[in-house]
Amino acid sequence: MFVLIGLFILTITPSYAEKQAPKVAIDLSHGQGKKGLEELKKILVENGFEPIFITQKIDKTVLKNVKILIIGEPFYEEYKELGDDELKAIVEWFNEGGKMLWVSGACDYNGTGGLKIGYEKIEFANKILSAVGAKIRVEPASLVKYSKETSEVLDVIADQINPDKEVKELTVNVSKVLFYGSTIVCGYERMFGFLPVYSYIPLEIEKAQNVFWLIKTGPHSIIFTADERSIPYAHEPYKCPLGELPLTAVCVCGKEPWKFEEEAMGIYVVMAVEKYAGPKQNNKIVVSGSSPYGEEKSLILPVYHGILKNITLSGPILIKNVILWGAKTEKASQSPIFYSMYLLALIPPIIVVLVYFKLKTRK
Repeated sequence: MFVLIGLFILTITPSYAEKQAPKVAIDLSHGQGKKGLEELKKILVENGFEPIFITQKIDKTVLKNVKILIIGEPFYEEYKELGDDELKAIVEWFNEGGKMLWVSGACDYNGTGGLKIGYEKIEFANKILSAVGAKIRVEPASLVKYSKETSEVLDVIADQINPDKEVKELTVNVSKVLFYGSTIVCGYERMFGFLPVYSYIPLEIEKAQNVFWLIKTGPHSIIFTADERSIPYAHEPYKCPLGELPLTAVCVCGKEPWKFEEEAMGIYVVMAVEKYAGPKQNNKIVVSGSSPYGEEKSLILPVYHGILKNITLSGPILIKNVILWGAKTEKASQSPIFYSMYLLALIPPIIVVLVYFKLKTRK
């Protein structure tokens, strides 16, 4: 009898464990490519997650009991806009709390991707980020990096990794990640951190509350706009005096960068996260300049075949770290609204004191 009961328990335990596995939904319903899906599925399954591929539309039914939602670069295989009902479903799911949302952008350069659509991909991503109240945006721009290791400047191997303790769990064992056909990310924060007026901020030099950069490009990087509708939010784009796009790799043409190119080169944030997001302050948001899946050269790529040698990448490790981090629910110790109201309450007495001393000095 006991043997039969034991066998019964062994028989039902795997299926029970499978039902309890955290669900990770990957969007394929807006023309995302299929490259890298098998690798992504393998990472999820090996780490105890249940992958769900959304192929029709994003709605309440498909998002039921989903812990993590990943929305990669859209419009690669077909153009299918995000409907208002889909956006509403995403917001309602997000507002339940204890979720992680990963949204990726793309460059505005129309020469990449299956449909050669760039600017629309950026609008698509920011529409979602705005709807959930994220403090991060992808910029309407294109990113290139001059390197002797890569075959084209759109192949940006980002190698500046944030070592800070706040994101150590996300960046551990990460050294180089490919951001192909990428844009950059910036912050979107209240002025002075508490005023009810928002502005875009460069995350390279400024901070937004609960927002942390993960990866920067490294030196010799340039951003430019390839679409006339593109106006970067927090960065000044490079504009060639000759009216050319900076798409010829220095290592290919054999020439040194022109002086005005050297002056335009910088280091940019290509991936950032936000903690304590959403109305319950227990959600997480991940934003990357290019997609973790979908293209031939997605973030998940483990090896880059360079001109001189193959380069080992940390894309799979990064994605694993992000998923494991996103599965943990963390809540802010104090509501940001509390601090905002506190700081706003200080403004009137400060003004009174300033006016008092101003009048006193006139006497």
